[in-house]
Amino acid sequence: MMNAKSPVDLDGTSPKGTSASGGPASPGPLLNLQIVWGAMLASIGFHVGFGFFASAQMGPAPAADAAQLGVMELAFAVTSLGCLAVSYLLPKKLLQQAMDKEDPATIELSQLAAKSFTPWILRMALSETVAIFGLLLVMMSHQMSKMIPFVVLGGLSMLTAIPSERAIRIAAGASS
Repeated sequence: MMNAKSPVDLDGTSPKGTSASGGPASPGPLLNLQIVWGAMLASIGFHVGFGFFASAQMGPAPAADAAQLGVMELAFAVTSLGCLAVSYLLPKKLLQQAMDKEDPATIELSQLAAKSFTPWILRMALSETVAIFGLLLVMMSHQMSKMIPFVVLGGLSMLTAIPSERAIRIAAGASS
């Protein structure tokens, strides 16, 4: 009996969905990006849960820190707005630079997803940072309500960063 291997496609998988080595095929770059996106979105939920339980355990905030807390709220709010702006501008610029002279409308999806991985991770991390500022305010103020605007903005920003083929092509400069 011969040890015949099935043909292998250029992406390293066989028609049976296995890799050239015979093991299961690894997920494609777009799926990897979607998995990371889901994990980062879930982490915002964990921040909310941690903030809720921590604020319930800490009791009332010290009254002497009220002035400092107001300054920190303003600083975190301004920094969050900056993070949100950068989360949209920087990844788009990085992705367009990574595309070089290739047409984003015609490039193969696996190549496009691989080029967009780092810019998209930056976008998601900056969006998550906004929610983290909310968690920091909960830890400082002992009030869960301080977190809500930050979590809403960070979560909405994360929801607009769903990595799909269409979204990545548009970010890379292809016309919709």
